[in-house]
Amino acid sequence: MAESPENLWLAELWLEHRERIARLLVLRMPAVLQRRLSVEDLLQETYLACGRRVAFLQAEPAVPMYVKLRRIALQTLTDMERHHLAAAKRDAMKAVSYTHLTLPT
Repeated sequence: MAESPENLWLAELWLEHRERIARLLVLRMPAVLQRRLSVEDLLQETYLACGRRVAFLQAEPAVPMYVKLRRIALQTLTDMERHHLAAAKRDAMKAVSYTHLTLPT
């Protein structure tokens, strides 16, 4: 099954800007959200959001592509904050990360 030109275009675009978007998300991601999500999770959600918004990315060629990607990344971050921090299922403020613990041998 061949990749569509649109998918290839988006993949190349993403590879070009991924590291810069990752740095942006590291700086903007609240510590309380970091207990629930990794930057990699946010990057994946941002890429999926870009796939749904290809028309937006291709519109207005005068606007730099990074600016468009940054907008989608920050919108995705806001969506994830709302989903994870505003949910009444569990208090994210009390969430504890266990990644620093070592398992007994």
